[in-house]
Amino acid sequence: MLAAVEAVEAGDAGVLAELGVDLRQLEGLTGRELFAELARLILGSPSHPDDLAVSQAVLATLSSGEPGASLSDRIAQFVAALAWQRAAVQLASSRSWRDRAKTTIKAFEAKAKGWIRARVTQIADVLANRSAQEVANYASDLAARACHEFSEEA
Repeated sequence: MLAAVEAVEAGDAGVLAELGVDLRQLEGLTGRELFAELARLILGSPSHPDDLAVSQAVLATLSSGEPGASLSDRIAQFVAALAWQRAAVQLASSRSWRDRAKTTIKAFEAKAKGWIRARVTQIADVLANRSAQEVANYASDLAARACHEFSEEA
């Protein structure tokens, strides 16, 4: 996805073609619309809550990315966003969580996001050298640990 964004910014139709994207499909799109369309074209339409979590994590990473951010910073942003989105999927499937007050859920979200970011920041450079599957597995593990760590408190 990062390569696709860089290719769009550079107007590099060749790189986009390698990713299965025609630059003309993106004409006139900017910001979040552009990121959403790139995610849809590259990842496809989400058909499962986990697919939606990945798409939302990609959008969050691309939209919040700072210009000139390093690869390890971008990967850390993505892992933190993916871990939170997967935690949200896990919680949404729990009836006891669906019945809780919004203030309780917001408090959990704030604690869990901070905890996830702290864990990811500690190993951001390591994650940059891991495979996509290892990064996704780490995000899933963080999501499960965050749910376990904080769901009892809320």
